[in-house]
Amino acid sequence: MSGFNFLTAYYTNHSIEKPKFEYKKPFLLMDDQYFKETEFAFLFNLDVDLTTMMDWNTNIIFVWLSAEFERDDGKVSQMTIWDKRIYRNTTTMYHLILENEPVKYPVSDKTQKLKNKNLRIFLNWEHMPIVGINYKDRMKIGSITVPNKILHPKNVNNLNRLLYTYRVAPTLANAYKKGYFDYYQEKLLIFYSQENGEKQND
Repeated sequence: MSGFNFLTAYYTNHSIEKPKFEYKKPFLLMDDQYFKETEFAFLFNLDVDLTTMMDWNTNIIFVWLSAEFERDDGKVSQMTIWDKRIYRNTTTMYHLILENEPVKYPVSDKTQKLKNKNLRIFLNWEHMPIVGINYKDRMKIGSITVPNKILHPKNVNNLNRLLYTYRVAPTLANAYKKGYFDYYQEKLLIFYSQENGEKQND
């Protein structure tokens, strides 16, 4: 029986019809002088149907979007910007339709030369069966040109307003909700001070 399950996992349809990806708009491009990096975040639409990969031996399908770009030194930076676990019993999520979805993890660049870079966007997936081998694949679904002008909340006059604005910046807000309070409170306070022209104490 286990051998049959193994073969089922191996011969399961692992392909995805080309999904529809649409870049909507940026909502953050910031040179963070404290963490010495540039961060870029945006909203997107995504339509991807995973139904063909779901069968009785499917446990989880892990789906994620990644972005990659070439740095000035010729090396390629790659990072995850959004992810989702699809379980076999969550049938309503077999077909993902996302509209104006914010990236979970902004694109970042320690060289602080992210502006005007061309980002290649990939859909990645890993099929995890109950019994058998995992299957992983990816496909390019779009490209984005990073803006060349700083973009962040305007007229921020208090920390509560900043926290509300960053409701759509999951790098800060999601981690904040999950309990990583000290680290992200510090980052928010630093950014708040930068935004209002206040000087940080050493």
